[in-house]
Amino acid sequence: VNVKSGNGDYSKEETVYVMADAAGTKNSTIVSDWLKNMDRTETLEDSSSLSGIKNVKGNEKLTQSGEDLSWNANGADIYYQGNTDKAAPVSVKLTYYLDGKEMAPKDMAGKSGKVKIHVEYKNESKVGDVYTPFMMATGMILDGDKFSNIDVSKGKVIADGNNNIVIGAGFPGLTESLNVNVGSKKVDLDLPEAFDVTADVKDFKLDMTMTVATSALFEDIDTDDLDTDELFGKIDNKLDTFSNGISDLAKGIKKYTDGVTKIKAGSKQLSNSFCQI
Repeated sequence: VNVKSGNGDYSKEETVYVMADAAGTKNSTIVSDWLKNMDRTETLEDSSSLSGIKNVKGNEKLTQSGEDLSWNANGADIYYQGNTDKAAPVSVKLTYYLDGKEMAPKDMAGKSGKVKIHVEYKNESKVGDVYTPFMMATGMILDGDKFSNIDVSKGKVIADGNNNIVIGAGFPGLTESLNVNVGSKKVDLDLPEAFDVTADVKDFKLDMTMTVATSALFEDIDTDDLDTDELFGKIDNKLDTFSNGISDLAKGIKKYTDGVTKIKAGSKQLSNSFCQI
């Protein structure tokens, strides 16, 4: 978003982090904003409904009056975070099954058998009859000592040493929106809104899942100004781009998870050290 501030322009890039439980139910939401000070102005004026706003990458001072923010930027970019209780535009629901029977996540730990994890996306952002187009991808790392015969619909499995990185994807609401926008011609696309992960498991354990949601993939497609063939061609190109990026996403998930593991190990070591004092 480009914004006029004082004597210069800046752009605002926002990332929303939703912390959820094993079933996908939201626990908290953290919003991170990046104000790109393109004209290197002394002061950046912004507006935000977030609570607990804090500068996370610098010492620039904030003056706040209600939702009006004034940053003493001194020509620098501003990175800040805050909290919100507003609903996210998209949501994820995870349902777990063991040997064909649905089971609560807390009861899955340590179980063995045939497991299925059903990941379903829901688009909550709609203008009139048209949903905001989101691409969503969920990744999880399955321990090779515990999981075997892994299969994922609408995604892929990438082997990484003793671990298997599972990536699944969906485009909630997009097929319905295309039916609305190009109603004079049948929509041949049937884009997924859910996927399943199946595997044989021994002593079930799943540390975390990570879901990325973005509307940037389709932001340059105007369904009102394109004929149907051109529209489908552009969407196919976007899906090819997304498919090519799955491996990069998998690597990112692996890197992030490795970092979390190291932090957890370090915290445990520190805790043990304190216990020994």
